[in-house]
Order: sequence, then C-alpha cells, then structure tokens
Amino acid sequence: LLLANIYRFAYHERAAVDIGWEATVPLDRARRLGDKLDRFHVAEELCHGRLFMEMFRTFQLDGLTWAPVDPATRRAYRVMTRLPGPVLAQPAFISELLGFVFYSFVDSLLDDCLIDEPEARGRLRELLHDIMADEVSHIGLRRCLIGPLGIALTPRLVGPVCGWFFGEMLGNMPQGRRRLDNATMAAEALAFDYGAVPAGVLARSWVPAPWRAGAQG
Repeated sequence: LLLANIYRFAYHERAAVDIGWEATVPLDRARRLGDKLDRFHVAEELCHGRLFMEMFRTFQLDGLTWAPVDPATRRAYRVMTRLPGPVLAQPAFISELLGFVFYSFVDSLLDDCLIDEPEARGRLRELLHDIMADEVSHIGLRRCLIGPLGIALTPRLVGPVCGWFFGEMLGNMPQGRRRLDNATMAAEALAFDYGAVPAGVLARSWVPAPWRAGAQG
C-alpha cells in the first residue's frame, strides 16, 4: 500500500510536470527572471521522476513503467499549466504545501512499515528527503510570489484544493484516502513551519530571508 500510494502520487506529479515543461520558456529564450525561475523549478520537479524510480528499484521493481496519462487528465493539466502566472501562483503554492505534507506522511510510516528492512528504509528515506528538500525550496519561492493577499486567501482555499489534490493523486484507493483525509492534510499544510522540517532536509533547501531565523530555531 505504501508503494502504491507513492506510485499514484509520482504518476500525477510526472504527468503535470511533463506538461508544465512544455509550457515554460526554454532558458535560451527566457528574458524575464520569472520565466527562468519557472524553468529551473520544473527541471527540479522532472528530476523527481528519477528519484521515484530509484525508490521502486530499491524494492526490486526494476520493470515498473509509468501508465499512460488519460486524455481528460492531460487536458486538465494542460489548462492549469497555461494559466497566467498570478492566477496559477496561489494553487501552485498550496500544491507545494500539500506535496510536502504527503512526503512527510510517507516519512513517518517508514520506521513501522520497513522495521525489518533497515537498508531499504534508509535508502527510501534518503531519496524521499532529496525530494522534500526541493519542496521546501519551492514553498519558499511560491510564498514570495503570492504576496499578502495570497497568504490571506490560503486558509480558505487549502480545503478545496486539498480535496482535489488527494482525490486525483490517490484516485480509487480507499485505504490511502482514509489515512490521508482532507481535514488532516489541510490542517498540516496550514501549520507548515520551517522549524519542524528535518534538519538534514532544511540544510539542503533554500529558505527566504524573513524566515531563516525561524528555520534555524
């Protein structure tokens, strides 16, 4: 069940990022700083696909492949990735928060789920923390882009976005959805605190200057 949930999550992230890559401006044609940041951001997300595959190989699932993305999902992601920057910024910020919540949830399960597999547990956590380090950096970047109004709107929007986010990610997996209920995930997203991020993850992340003191404390 743990690996199945990771696969479902990774599948949707990969689908969204592949389409997002098509929508961003190549670096050799990017003139605005925002366009360059978007390209680097999506490039980091693309690298997560390799890290997810390494997780599956850790469990000897070398032959695993990504299922084709259905047309409806592809259309939905294509529309979202082509929204104007100011419109996309708010749901993108919330999705980064929810992604970090999901990875933290998986991290919390590893000791119990892999109690008899210390080497596999260590490798999975190492790969997971690589992804989490990127997510923390992306949260900081998105936080800087949405401004005071976006921050004020976040508590109202996180619930609906959370329902769609985990509904899409986990689909028809009722066991996963019972553990990842919307209310808990939304509350944890709103409670995000740099001080609660694992030290090893935080050390490899970018934290905006106004929050560095809290992260170190």
